[in-house]
Amino acid sequence: MKLKILFMLFFGFGVFSTPIHAANNLVAFQGGGFRAMTAHSAFMAATLKYRRQSSPGAGFYDVLNGADVLSGNSGGTWFLSCLSYSPDFVSSLEDYENFFKPKGYMGLVGNSYINYLTSKKAKNSAVHNALLTQLINQLPKTDEMTEMLTHLVSAPTLNWQDMLSNTVFAPFGVADQLKAINLYDSIAHRTQSVASQPLVFQVAVSTNDAGIGRYNNLNETTASISNVGTNKFTPASITSLANDASGIYAPSLPTQGTDSALKVQYSSTRVPPGSKATPSNVELPNISFRGFSVFGATATSSAAAGLLDSGGALSSHPIVKKAPALLVNNLINLFQEAAIPANVKQDGSTTVLQEYQGSIGNSTPALLANNPYLRLVDGGYVDNTSVTSGLTYLQNKNHLQDGYKVTLLASDTRPAVTSDSTQLLKLHPNFKFLPTDVRGLFVGGNTQQIRSGFDLKHPSQSIFEYVSGIDAPIWEYSGLNGKKPFHIRYYSLKVRTASNNTYGLSPGIEGTFEVWSVQNAVNTAPLPVASTLGWGQYPLYFNKIMTSLEVKKRGQSGVELFMKSISN
Repeated sequence: MKLKILFMLFFGFGVFSTPIHAANNLVAFQGGGFRAMTAHSAFMAATLKYRRQSSPGAGFYDVLNGADVLSGNSGGTWFLSCLSYSPDFVSSLEDYENFFKPKGYMGLVGNSYINYLTSKKAKNSAVHNALLTQLINQLPKTDEMTEMLTHLVSAPTLNWQDMLSNTVFAPFGVADQLKAINLYDSIAHRTQSVASQPLVFQVAVSTNDAGIGRYNNLNETTASISNVGTNKFTPASITSLANDASGIYAPSLPTQGTDSALKVQYSSTRVPPGSKATPSNVELPNISFRGFSVFGATATSSAAAGLLDSGGALSSHPIVKKAPALLVNNLINLFQEAAIPANVKQDGSTTVLQEYQGSIGNSTPALLANNPYLRLVDGGYVDNTSVTSGLTYLQNKNHLQDGYKVTLLASDTRPAVTSDSTQLLKLHPNFKFLPTDVRGLFVGGNTQQIRSGFDLKHPSQSIFEYVSGIDAPIWEYSGLNGKKPFHIRYYSLKVRTASNNTYGLSPGIEGTFEVWSVQNAVNTAPLPVASTLGWGQYPLYFNKIMTSLEVKKRGQSGVELFMKSISN
């Protein structure tokens, strides 16, 4: 039986009516903030428009009915959560011509985002603005991290849940809807678009801060995870059970095997000056993410600024090393607000602290032993494509043995850095046409991430060996977005699973890896900041993707081939 993994990393999918559900299909959505949410929406809107030419009553369900499992990360989970749980979002996207208009979902999001950044309380965050400005002054003026920090200076708070509630999920009360639904057991709350499939959300554990709590505003405990050594970020996934009667779900930490979870040990090595507290060791129980709401899981998967919550990632930066120690310590504590805290219960289950507002309160090692928590961040610091978590899920369900098909949609506006993929490019130079995050899935690709000088160490995400197919794209659009180059390329690659101790995938299993790659020289940003085009960049990007997919090459349009790519 052909395992069909439909990975739509960056765009999404969805359209139509009465399907025959194939046995082993996976669709994944790559991350990238508003850029990703826009691209996913554009691909789905283009597919819906095409399908309705022959079936006027088609909806998103008719495209996704062949997918057994849906996987996503960061902005991909924003889209996936809306598509799966918000009828208002689905209705708005079906009316795609008005999707970015003032009363359309993304039009409302844009207005909410601007109001959020210009609200009165945004002018009262002088302390965190001063610290962030000092950090920005330490960094290069034009890079991705500086842009994100510039955005944070404008934000009222670093609390990521607050930002999502008041922007991405503000329209139609979606935030409150998602907070009230447990992701693990959510079938009764699903839209028709994603009626029954399990959802797998890629996240990461900040290993510097796992099981950790602050004593005061300058001191914190340090933490370690027993089976990941010195890595700063560890892959994890939060999974819905859906209608899967077997109860198998992607493990929190893939190395632990089916239905087992993350084992954390933390030790306090620093205590407040003058405190009588003494260092101690506490081992947490195996951890399950079954207590997470849809909102909590989505916030966790997209907590991008949480990377600086990792003291190791922050303090190891060559420029930050030169900064005053007091500034660095205060920044580490400041960024704890950007990572998502999750309570660990005695039975090993976890719950996101939904109403977290900056401080969990003073604590001691003894108190933390009875009330421990983890800091969780954007899973993109391990694998922004979420292919790894999806494949792990299918492996745990014994669905890899007979082969697989992965349809991956990836999008990236960052420069095509190739120096980190020298070995892969020796196999074939055309790998330079794939985004960096996608190349990292291959043996010989980039297995670590250096973002703006921050070393984001994590276990290798290389799960594929390349066999063939990169010689030429099956379909390609090359044009301009404004005055800058714009490309969509569709490759069908033969691959086999590689040996990888992190994910425990059986090596040597051959399959097909179909990649839909959007590369846009215009800096379509994950979050709009002063150095980009503002909110207006997103409707332009949305329309460009839709119209480009309608272009025919050798008698077939991109959207026709995309439909075939994700069909049974």
